[in-house]
Amino acid sequence: MLTAHEFSDVDLGDKRLVARLSAIASASDKSPGSSLPQQSESGAALEATYRFFGNDTISPEAVFEGHVNATIRRASAHDEVYVLHDTTEFRFGGEKHREGLGWLNSNHRVGFLAHYSICVTAQGRPLGSVALLAWSRQGKRKGRLSRNKAYPVSARESQRWQEAALLSGELLEGATEVVH
Repeated sequence: MLTAHEFSDVDLGDKRLVARLSAIASASDKSPGSSLPQQSESGAALEATYRFFGNDTISPEAVFEGHVNATIRRASAHDEVYVLHDTTEFRFGGEKHREGLGWLNSNHRVGFLAHYSICVTAQGRPLGSVALLAWSRQGKRKGRLSRNKAYPVSARESQRWQEAALLSGELLEGATEVVH
């Protein structure tokens, strides 16, 4: 569950932006399946949310780093944690081209991929994410065999699994024992 403390150490350059982030997270936590307009308590809160997401000075990496730091704090309270890894597709339809999206494997749809590393207790209680790698496939769609021949091993999508395991292991080093 997200709390106002989840992002307390995020550096967004302005404490008002951190307060807005905490408010957005709290609203999302109260109603996770709802849209932003439904989560917002007022028109002004909705407008502030849209301005936050449209603010070019806010980097997604800075926001995620705050969550990662909170996850590490929670993980350090346990002798051992599991880090679960998986890649998922984010698919988008529509007629208009959306900048930054690439091809996916299914039904000629466009979107992006994200590899998550989620930290859980030995009992399976989620503690949060420790790594997130996102990318979109660009260029002409290729079959798996031609992709594997065209790219060196270090550039293959399967390397994201190893990269995420190494990154999450480094982040949790000294805080707890990690099982991937």
